Formats: sequence, C-alpha cells, structure tokens
Amino acid sequence: MASAKRYTTKMNWHNGDYLAYKAAQKNEDDWFEKCTSHMDAINTIWTPKMCMVSTQNFSTHHEWRTKAPKSYSAALSNGWHDIILQYFNCQLDTVTIDECIHDAASYDRWQEWAKPGNFFYQAAKLRR
Repeated sequence: MASAKRYTTKMNWHNGDYLAYKAAQKNEDDWFEKCTSHMDAINTIWTPKMCMVSTQNFSTHHEWRTKAPKSYSAALSNGWHDIILQYFNCQLDTVTIDECIHDAASYDRWQEWAKPGNFFYQAAKLRR
C-alpha cells in the first residue's frame, strides 16, 4: 500500500514498482483495488494523428483492427476510419499483379487466399 501511494496512475505504479504492483494484483483480498482507489483513471482520448501513428506498425487493415482494437474503434466511432484506410490502400498500390499471382499460387483454394489480412489478396481486390 505504501508503494502505491507514491503514484497517481496505475501505469506509473506498474512502471515504477513492478513487483509491488504484481503482488497486489495476485493477492485475493482485493489489495489491488484498495491500493489503486486513490489513483486517477486514465482514458486515452484518441486523435486522428494518434490513430494514424498506430497504423504504422501494421501492413494490413485487418492486422490493425485485431492488434490495436482501441485505435481502430476510435477511428471508426469518430469517422476517421475511411481517411486512415487510405494509408493502407497506398501501401497496396505498390504491389504488382505478378506478386499477387505468385502469392495466390501458393494456396490450394481461393477461399484460403481470400482470408482477411492477406496483403496480396487485398492488393488484388483493390485493383479489380
């Protein structure tokens, strides 16, 4: 409890005294809730720029949606989704038809190739 009182957010406590943080989490007597009751709840207020920055770690729209769901959800609910989607479409523009054909040849069935997240399928679909 003494360790937690030195921090104003859960993340700061986690980063500043990881062992005490984890010990409180593992305790079954609600230590974590008691230790963090004085801390501020921090909710990320997403901006279009923050959402765009988060996409730079991913090569496909599907990957962004599954690996950064909070960013994706913020973009969707605030109407930035289509603008950010253009970033992925720009990446897809660099793919050639030969690369798509080569990738498709490695699959036995069209349905396997057309699964969400397949970069080459997305590129071919964009160009039809």
